[in-house]
Amino acid sequence: MKRYPALDVSGASPDLILARVLDFGANAAEELGPLLRVFFPDAAARDAAQQALAGDWSANAVDVADEDWARRSQENLKPVTVGRITVLPRLESRPEAGGDSPPIDLITLVIQPSMGFGTGHHPTTRLCLAALQTLDLRQQSVLDVGTGSGILAIAAGRLGAAHVLGMDVDPDAIQSAAENLQLNPEAGRVSFEVADLTMRPLPRSGIVAANLTGPLLVRSAATLNAAAEPGGAVIVSGLLSDERDDVCRAFLPWRVRWEQEEEGWVGIVFVKRLAEIGGSITNEQGMPAPEYTVLAFSTDRSFWRPLARQIMTARPDQTGKYRIRGLPPGEYYVTTVDPAEQGEWFEPTYLDDHRAGAARVILAEGGAKTQDFRIRN
Repeated sequence: MKRYPALDVSGASPDLILARVLDFGANAAEELGPLLRVFFPDAAARDAAQQALAGDWSANAVDVADEDWARRSQENLKPVTVGRITVLPRLESRPEAGGDSPPIDLITLVIQPSMGFGTGHHPTTRLCLAALQTLDLRQQSVLDVGTGSGILAIAAGRLGAAHVLGMDVDPDAIQSAAENLQLNPEAGRVSFEVADLTMRPLPRSGIVAANLTGPLLVRSAATLNAAAEPGGAVIVSGLLSDERDDVCRAFLPWRVRWEQEEEGWVGIVFVKRLAEIGGSITNEQGMPAPEYTVLAFSTDRSFWRPLARQIMTARPDQTGKYRIRGLPPGEYYVTTVDPAEQGEWFEPTYLDDHRAGAARVILAEGGAKTQDFRIRN
């Protein structure tokens, strides 16, 4: 039977202990009366954490059988509800079909205790689940960094994300996440992989979730921001309330869209401020030409796809004035479209046809530009 290296720590609250040991790769924890038993991916990480805690608290090294730990944990865990989502610790606690099933807009997840953090019982996990529900995930790609048990990735799949990738440096966590995914077959389009966010650039996604630690969030802010597509969002938790200001500074110029605190832990949703472009459309005589449509699309062809925020249109009012709001920062082609034209705005061939005569406009975060058009008869 496989045994896991752990520390039995006493002398401080569980939250303070977790805040200290998470930077050493701690991947699970169990309260045992006055002790907090913290698990690590290997003995070297455990020993490094023990050395760091020496002199502050009591920290004794132990080796624990995984099956025994999971069995005891399941005996004590109860369902947890956050907004529309209820997290169950066992498959058999899921309501029977046709019985007392939850309403159709409610979501039930089964997340079994394992060597990966995230059963919904810690405030940081609950904060991230709440944050996910503040965003419209439909047709979005989601990246879950430090996925642990996979709970956030699986929840994102159930909330309608088009594709979800969960990443963790710990192979045992990825195995647990994959097993939990099998218990939640409704969460399609979810995958997991072993990866270290400090070793390579992250894949681009519309939404990035990172339930890490305050110091690691500060160090990784640039990497996480770069992974979020323009107009996307970054969800963070794992930070204590006294680390909140340092984390917010690290994520500038992104702004806080949502924030919540629970038991001294903080969850935040960061977003970039969007831009807008406006102006007027007139004919050669200077009269309004409201029959034309204005098309703005990114100069980056990777965004030429359905539902991309980087492709937008607007019809002017009767005075010829138009405005396109909610554009992610970047460079755009802006042009007018004859009302007799037919086509799909996002089709690459259609957009290619409209590049030649288009104006090129660079929109800064939160900025506004004016672009007027004179239609030749």
